[in-house]
Parts: sequence; structure tokens; C-alpha cells
Amino acid sequence: MSPAPSWLSAHPVGVLTWLLQAGFSQERALFEYLLLRDNATRTDAQSLAQSTGQNPSTVVRALFALVRTESLSVHVEPPAPFVYRKGGLTYLQADLLDLAQPGQKLLLASREGFCLASVGCTRYEEAVLAASAGNAGGAMHDHALHFANHRIHLMASRPIDGRNPALLQLGRRLLVFYGSLAYGDMQS
Repeated sequence: MSPAPSWLSAHPVGVLTWLLQAGFSQERALFEYLLLRDNATRTDAQSLAQSTGQNPSTVVRALFALVRTESLSVHVEPPAPFVYRKGGLTYLQADLLDLAQPGQKLLLASREGFCLASVGCTRYEEAVLAASAGNAGGAMHDHALHFANHRIHLMASRPIDGRNPALLQLGRRLLVFYGSLAYGDMQS
């Protein structure tokens, strides 16, 4: 008797687990692939291997690592698709609003010190925090998200809720715009 099919989808915890890693890994590549999917993916190592260019045993090991870190959700029935807001970087502000907890300050900054979007920050705070991205010295929780040739700092006045689905929206938007460590530029 064959096992019942199952379905995989990216889980918000994975955004802060895998996109924080600067180097390439098979796990990150598989997480990026699943994050970019509009619908859940059937659990099939062969088809995942074909889609990602990895061999099946590597895919199986990566799947175990992703499940172990709670970076994937596994479903018996196909879950309702997560509806991503299209619109490129123009919706970063909306993503941060969805991610912010009451009273929490959030800021996205480039490594060059430019503020991309913020919630709860004054213009002065935006300028100071963006300029200090990467070396805020404890003033903010600083999460350096790594993409193809870019590092984007997600800074927060309080710890970010790693289970908030808004992380999927934000992670996917940044991944599409800045490109993947595994697959390079996604815009072409």
C-alpha cells in the first residue's frame, strides 16, 4: 500500500531561519523554491529534485532539515493557497504593517544605509537606524537577510514573531526583487 500523498508549503519560521544565512545551502535552495511557489507542493522527492536541479537524496536530506527547523508545513490535503500581494517593492510598507505587533518599530534598510520602508519610526529614526544597519549595537534587533548580491536589514524594536504569515509575504517579495543565493536574479 502506498503512503497517502502529502503537501508542503513554506512556513514563516523558515524566513528567519534560512534567509538569514549568508552562504548557499541545499536546505536554503529548497526553502527558496517552496517560498516562491503559489501553491503547496506535493511531497515527491523525484519531482522536487527535477525542479530544483538537486539529486533526490539531497532533496530528502534538505526536507528533513526543513521539517526539523519548522520551516515547512506538511499537509494531508492541499491547503488553501497563500495569496501574495503583487506589486514589487511598493508594498514593503504594507508588509511591515502586517508584520508589526502593536507598538513595535520595524525598519528595512539596505546595507548602504538607505531606508526602504518603516513602521512606527520618525524620519529622523529612519535615517539614523538605516545608517547603522549591521552595527546598531543593540538599539534594535537586526536581522540581515541575504539575497543574490544584496543584504537587507530587517530591524525591529522587539523580537519578531517568527510564526507571523506576513514573513512569507515579505520574504517572497524581497526574494523575487533581489534574487536568490541559489538561483541568482529572479526578475528576468
